[in-house]
Amino acid sequence: MNLQKINLLIDQINASKKRVVAVDLPSGLFCDDNRSNSLKHVIIANQTITFQAPKLSFLFPEYAKYVGDFHIADIGLSANFKESPSAIFFTRKDISLKSRNLFSHKGTNGYLLVVAGFKNYGGAAILTSKAAMRTGCGYVATHTHSETKTALLSSIPECLFIEDIKLKIPEKTNAIAIGPGLGTDSAAMKILELIVSQTKPLVIDADAINLIAGSKKLLSKIPANSILTPHPGELERLIGKFKSAEETLEKQIKFSKKHSVFVVQKGAFSKITCPDGAVIINSSGNPGMASAGMGDVLTGMIGSLLSQSYSPKEAVTLGVFLHGYAADLVQRKQGERGMIASDVIDQIPLALNAF
Repeated sequence: MNLQKINLLIDQINASKKRVVAVDLPSGLFCDDNRSNSLKHVIIANQTITFQAPKLSFLFPEYAKYVGDFHIADIGLSANFKESPSAIFFTRKDISLKSRNLFSHKGTNGYLLVVAGFKNYGGAAILTSKAAMRTGCGYVATHTHSETKTALLSSIPECLFIEDIKLKIPEKTNAIAIGPGLGTDSAAMKILELIVSQTKPLVIDADAINLIAGSKKLLSKIPANSILTPHPGELERLIGKFKSAEETLEKQIKFSKKHSVFVVQKGAFSKITCPDGAVIINSSGNPGMASAGMGDVLTGMIGSLLSQSYSPKEAVTLGVFLHGYAADLVQRKQGERGMIASDVIDQIPLALNAF
């Protein structure tokens, strides 16, 4: 059958208004890179049953309407098989959590410093800190606006309030999470400059990313293996403008390699790029997570894992997956609509203990 006839058949199927199930890949859609694809003749499937692993194009929002809901069929390929040489699709079978030693105590389970929640964003400090506590670190010490102190300690009495870090951070600190509700004024810049001068494992989010994106000098000082967690707007400010999902990922990989950092492109199928150029794509999560504060929760979870001596790669991969998995538990319990960040925090222990 020649290409013209195939295109005509695809158009007729799409015009039929019948339920369409694609096998492995919707006809007309390329597996990985569709920048050269006109997309004029592509099957619009309600459901795609793909073999062994999802194709990279399934994981970009631009192509969702062609793929529909996709399901993975195990056809018995070798465990060493990789659908895409450039990306790993991270699922629950890849989870490996450390066991707690019988004689462990709060002093051996990590001390996380959270720097968040200034001016009118005290809630960001509370969400980040509570998520960190729920993810299992021994101590969470939070540096936030003085006006947030009462709300913070009322919400999380287990948390420590740190009033001043202008000269140095607490000696016990194992890792630092900075950025949610930090602000972008000169005071915020001074705090960020202090934090990036430390040698502690670091997760950077929100306003801290915006400050870094606007300062090449500060960007050059980010410690190697730091973790940055931008939403799409922050990502664009960080890596520059992009015209397609494929170009976004290419630029993100280049940024991670150049600056030796991990970058999380947040959203459905969050994409993690690593200093060595590897790409890890997350499988957990659902649309109910599209509400304020979810990123603060993720920052707290990743920071908590860093403080517990997980490597940066382990912390970011596990943190992103468990964040989405906790939201999936909320979805099963009450549905997607009306889900808020606090709901996800409440499910973190169940998510952790499921593994």
